[in-house]
Amino acid sequence: MFLISPTIAILILLFLIGLAIVISYRTKSFEKYEKTRYHTFFSILAGLGIFLTFIFYYNIVYIQQQQQENVSVQEITKINDIINKEILTEIEKVTDIIPKYIASITPLINNDPGIDDPNSILANTTRVLLSQRIFSLWQYVIESKTLLLYDEVGYISYFLQFANSKLLYKDWNTININYNQNVKTFGNLLFEYALPIKDQINTAYSNAALELIKNKDYQKLITVDNSFFWIF
Repeated sequence: MFLISPTIAILILLFLIGLAIVISYRTKSFEKYEKTRYHTFFSILAGLGIFLTFIFYYNIVYIQQQQQENVSVQEITKINDIINKEILTEIEKVTDIIPKYIASITPLINNDPGIDDPNSILANTTRVLLSQRIFSLWQYVIESKTLLLYDEVGYISYFLQFANSKLLYKDWNTININYNQNVKTFGNLLFEYALPIKDQINTAYSNAALELIKNKDYQKLITVDNSFFWIF
């Protein structure tokens, strides 16, 4: 695939216009135009013009696809930043305040401490704020639809680990009123497939992710109309 720079495109256009002006000026008898070689020339030129238009269109579509991919990469970077700089950092800070809750949303690396978290304003507020960050991450992901182009199974598997938490599910039932229907559907699907998981092993979550991705409601959420970008 080759791209035509804007400068080259303008020069080609100016050349064709100039050529048409010169030939038109030198044509003396317009009555016999259809019998001249100029008519043949311009007929061929018209056909080449169609081809040239196709090349320009193809380049425009190609550039649009590149721009779309760049936007997707930026969104993926933002998702990773939310996970690493916000959620994981917050988990590290509040582990001593709500250890049972933290263990429930990180089932592959932590075991239930066996002691309930304190029923205090600090503990409850800390838990709800962290839950809110997790739900906001889900919202950003499902609205940006970037999982469609990248590691869909990996991210869904990660979200399912959060959704395996009954404590998080309790907060979800309280807070989900703040989100639109698409986010509610996505969250409900995550809990539907995550809560039944008992064996805390990697494959349990990856297998659940594969099943969730097949779900018709999930497919509706991530469907993107790319028909404009197809040439063939």
